[in-house]
Amino acid sequence: MPLQTIICENAEYQLITANKVHEPFYREKLSDVIKEKYGTHIKREDMLSALQDTFDFYADEIQFCIRAIKDVAFFIYAYFLHEQTAELSYKTQDEYNLPVDYHYFVLYRRILKMILQESCLLNLQSAKRAPDGEWIKSSVFLIEKLIYLGHCLFDQVEAISEEKITNGSIEIIFEKGLITFINSKPWDNYLPSLSQHFLEDGRNSIIDTNLQNDFNRRITPELGIDLKGIERILASLNNDLQNREPPVLCTLNEFIGILKQNSASPFIEQFIWRF
Repeated sequence: MPLQTIICENAEYQLITANKVHEPFYREKLSDVIKEKYGTHIKREDMLSALQDTFDFYADEIQFCIRAIKDVAFFIYAYFLHEQTAELSYKTQDEYNLPVDYHYFVLYRRILKMILQESCLLNLQSAKRAPDGEWIKSSVFLIEKLIYLGHCLFDQVEAISEEKITNGSIEIIFEKGLITFINSKPWDNYLPSLSQHFLEDGRNSIIDTNLQNDFNRRITPELGIDLKGIERILASLNNDLQNREPPVLCTLNEFIGILKQNSASPFIEQFIWRF
């Protein structure tokens, strides 16, 4: 059942799980958009453009769905769900003991936040009737749709970033007329394996307490920025980009420009391109 009650430390929390019932409609609609512009065989030089068009498609669909909602009670309900995830996240922050898939939970929270942010731009009205069982059912169905679209949107952010880095790991094909995203043969299974080993190694790694001091001693004299400064820049940049509607990407050249604004060092660009 999409709306589930989760028990954690003897308290109950409501959480909406994923539902792919919305996939056929949007997948077919996206397929038509991409085929009309690129055909069924997308050239390598058009791949990034096609991925960006896919991102724009999901961003527009999310915005359209949210802006069609006028009932203030819906956003109060979304706020309630988000607050429940905040408490659940706090209770499970020290251990990997979430009662749901961790990656889904993080994505679910981001999408609820996006819904609430978008609601700030709307002229809302009071509900014509008090929420009841049917209202909850229709609201859950709508949030499911937004979760599906949001999931696809953030998948495209990752796909665009991956394609920019690898210049060849993403392919778009059509199976039975429907769009499908896969890794190209040279990259097949490599990236998932790398990600899995990175996660496992990260959990089992030994933390060097002198690492920050060593980094600062070697890097700060040349970059003019210490590790804490870099962390603040990255945190501010991430917050700025992810809070835009829709979220946007930062290119490597743009990131170099941001570092230059925070340091007088002439070695910023050489350092970034080297590593």
